[in-house]
Amino acid sequence: MQDFSDKLSNYLKNNKLAKDYSSDLIISGKNPWELRMILSWKEIGKLEISSFELEDIWALRDWWINTLSYDNRRFHPLFPCDNRTERYIVNHFKNTKNRKYITFNAWLLKEDLGFNNEIIGHFYLMNYDSDKPNFGLGISDKFQGKKLGVFFIIMIIYIAKILGKKSLWLTTDLDNNKGYSLYKKIGFEDSGNTEVYIPADNYMRVEREMKLDLNKY
Repeated sequence: MQDFSDKLSNYLKNNKLAKDYSSDLIISGKNPWELRMILSWKEIGKLEISSFELEDIWALRDWWINTLSYDNRRFHPLFPCDNRTERYIVNHFKNTKNRKYITFNAWLLKEDLGFNNEIIGHFYLMNYDSDKPNFGLGISDKFQGKKLGVFFIIMIIYIAKILGKKSLWLTTDLDNNKGYSLYKKIGFEDSGNTEVYIPADNYMRVEREMKLDLNKY
């Protein structure tokens, strides 16, 4: 994958959404686990998208606890919201370092304003070494509706293709009509309902399962 960053850069520079919403794109990294991307995003500002690192743990906790609504967390039940939060985030990090996940944080860069940078988005590819890789994403409430989610999905699609995957899968809450419509628009097809284990709450729930044929991309 020594040409990973160059290939991703060329791909995004020729993607309509990326061209319409981003500028000043700089990408480095020999593979997805070493990715670092700097760009400016329309109506948001300067962003950094980079692989999940140990020092990100507390910022990711703040993102999860303080910037997502109840519904946002319910549709994306990655971590609990209690004294187990840190443990789940550490496990998430370990899965990234052990290369079970490919995980990214999207940071809003605020150096010029004298504030600390903050995570405004988080997305990842799981089971990428299987025939059924699946992804998830979450975006802070105040940054929704600005096409960031679509951009994250575009990145995951390209990375999955680089890894030789033929399809990409997701599950979504039955009440997540907005997300469902977005996934359909991108090209995901409904594969019916399936039971999904929610470790953060230790129960099974029924979700929609959707599949994207990567041969069409």
